Amino acid sequence: MTVTAKEQAIIGLFGFVSLVLVLNLLLSFPRQTLTAFSSLDNADVNVLVVSAASITITAGEDLNLGTLFVGDSNTSESGTGIVVENNGSIDVDLNAYSESAFFTGTSKPSDHNFLGCKAANSEGGSATTIVATTYRDCYNTGTAGTSLAKGFNFETANDTLRIDLNVFVPLDQPAGLIQTTFTLKAAAAN
Repeated sequence: MTVTAKEQAIIGLFGFVSLVLVLNLLLSFPRQTLTAFSSLDNADVNVLVVSAASITITAGEDLNLGTLFVGDSNTSESGTGIVVENNGSIDVDLNAYSESAFFTGTSKPSDHNFLGCKAANSEGGSATTIVATTYRDCYNTGTAGTSLAKGFNFETANDTLRIDLNVFVPLDQPAGLIQTTFTLKAAAAN
């Protein structure tokens, strides 16, 4: 059986009309509407910030108080002093000490310290109380040290103190280079 061109055209037309009817039928059914719902819920988030009493020296790590004669004294006040920052997460009390009696001489006037230290706020309100506003004895004081400041703040805007030293050379000190380690110690504020 051979299909003529006229029959092919009729079959094609019939197929096209069928397709249009099917599409029309599909589109005439009522449409389903899709509705989206949203809901909210809460979650608890917990963070534990660790308490850390921590300080760092930001300037004055290698302090040179100069060349002095017996009976002379010098301070760090004309330079940077020692700048210390509370980089921990709590307020601290700050103490200072020298590790040993670094002078071999022992003779001095009663109103002098071999090593004196004092503190001042570098940024306003860095410490609740500056204990050592004038030079206090920090020479061979043992690890308990000398109290410099109480309530040394950890907040970035006001967390820096300046520590100055004053050294007095004993009247009976032999000549030579004198070196020592000066230690700053922080503990949780009382």
